Formats: sequence, C-alpha cells, structure tokens
Amino acid sequence: MIVNGQIIGPESIDAEIALLTHQLSAVDGQTPESIAKLAQEWAVDNVIERTLLAQASQSLETITAQVPSPSRAEVVEFYNANRRRFQSPKSFHASHIVKNVDEQHSVAEALSSIEAAAAELSSGAAFEDVADRFSDCPGNGGDLGWFPSGEMVEEFESVASTLQPGQVSPIFRSTFGFHIAKLHAHRPEGTLPLAQVYNQIESELLDEKRQAAINQLLDRLRAVATIEL
Repeated sequence: MIVNGQIIGPESIDAEIALLTHQLSAVDGQTPESIAKLAQEWAVDNVIERTLLAQASQSLETITAQVPSPSRAEVVEFYNANRRRFQSPKSFHASHIVKNVDEQHSVAEALSSIEAAAAELSSGAAFEDVADRFSDCPGNGGDLGWFPSGEMVEEFESVASTLQPGQVSPIFRSTFGFHIAKLHAHRPEGTLPLAQVYNQIESELLDEKRQAAINQLLDRLRAVATIEL
C-alpha cells in the first residue's frame, strides 16, 4: 500500500489485524468469522488514518491546540443530563490498626499486640504513630483513604458507621484479625456535587472536541490523499 508516496509494508497491516483480532475477541457475541471479517475491514482504514495523521503531525498539533476548553455552561449541561453517572454510595474515610490472625499469628499474640496499641492511644499517642509501629499494615499512618460502602468487610464497616469524625473505636474482631479504627469523615449516599466532578467533565468534553477536530482533519486529508492499495 502507498499513501501519498509513502510505502506501507504488509507487516503493518498484519500487525493491525492481530491487534484488532485480540480486541474484538473480548467482545461478547462475536464469532471467529465475524472477528476475522471486521479485523480485515478495519485494519487498512486504521493504518491509512494513522499514516495520514503522522504525515500531517504539525497540522494535527495546531488543530488540537486550538480546540477551546468547554465553557462552564457546557459542563453544567452535561452534568445535569448525566446525573446518574455521578451517583455516589455512602463513603468513609478512615484509618486503622490491624493485627492479623493467621497461621503465623495466634489469637493470643494478635490480641496482646492490639491491646498494647490501644493502651498507647489511651495515653495520648497519635493514632498515625501507633499505626505505623503496631499495625500489620504499616505506612501512611494506617490511612485507608476513601472507600465506598460494601468495599470493606462487614465488621469494619459496621464499626465505622457508628463513629463520628475524629472518633477512635474500641478493639473489634473481623475475619482478618483485630482492629482499631479511626473515622476521619463520611459522605452520605447521593449525587456528587458539580465542584467535585467539574474537572473530570471538562477533561472528557475537551477530549471529545479534540477527537471531533481530528476526525474533520482526517476527512480533509483523505479527500486529497493519493492512496494505492
């Protein structure tokens, strides 16, 4: 194949067919025959478009750079039209100290260690310091970050649900071992506020605009290109 005088060897087409075959194989409802047919049909077009864009790389950079960022009105309109996408379950931000009970750690050993950690907390030691010194998951002060309801084991979430921000739990048991939890904050179930997802929406809309600009450029390039198959 020759695109504007540039020779494209068959190995490029074969590589694209192999890639498309792999991708299409993950799509439900496709038969080996339909996969082979689609891969053959799409491979040549994909290689042609990639070659045209490479040949017009300077134009591509200029066009994508000139695409304006979405306006606030566009972001708000998208947010209002797609509220279901921004539903958030009840979420927690917590830290913990854990002593595992397993083949290497007996119940007595784990309980003794977690009780020592609880004693230090009672004496005024910082939760983060105690977590890094005592926990079987040290580092970052035991901070688990934000997690949605249903992600942690039932015993942990049950305790977290009873705590107020800043409050530390008593020792409790889960399937993993013994824990002490500290709740930093929680969010109720509901729609994420626009401010929290604004940048995400803005980036998504900008990508869509850039892709539309690229598609328009490809249409113009193909209209004047010399392609020999």
